[in-house]
Amino acid sequence: MAKKKTTNKSKKQEPQIEEPKVLTEQDRIDHINKVNELKGSKAMKLPDNVVVNIPVSGFFYRAFEGLFYHLLEPLNASQILAVMEHIQKNFEGVDEEKITNTHRALWAVLTIMSEIHWQAAAQGKLVETDNSHASMVEQILHGAEGAKEALAEGLQKHKKDAGQSFDKNADKIREALENKIKDLKGQGKL
Repeated sequence: MAKKKTTNKSKKQEPQIEEPKVLTEQDRIDHINKVNELKGSKAMKLPDNVVVNIPVSGFFYRAFEGLFYHLLEPLNASQILAVMEHIQKNFEGVDEEKITNTHRALWAVLTIMSEIHWQAAAQGKLVETDNSHASMVEQILHGAEGAKEALAEGLQKHKKDAGQSFDKNADKIREALENKIKDLKGQGKL
């Protein structure tokens, strides 16, 4: 009995993703010139199915983390838990009218942060650290049990205690949330 010949046709090929390019000033000028050459109602756009790689630093990632906390500012604890559940389920079963611009913005920020996080892991760029130094958002991205609840509770407590704007107190919020994680871990809840 002869062996069957296997072919590569049955295997799906992974799309090739280009390495991010460090842009020069000339690259930017060339693009601006190309856009300026467009006629009438023509414009440049990024198609929905195209993947673009960009170089992102840890510092830039932390800026997204700050934006995440800022977007949570107007929400109370139960609203935070609800929106986090909706985001986790990609808003399945949620009426379109009930999805706010804040919900969409939180989804977008968490999606970007999640992708940065998983790409950093795949590229071996994450470093091991004491768990007390992990941010609340990273706890959520890792799927740590109780992280969403700790986030909601910590933000709610901070709102009551501080009574100040989150954008002025991002470090205090992060510290309060990290202390809450420590407390929950000490109680065996995380």
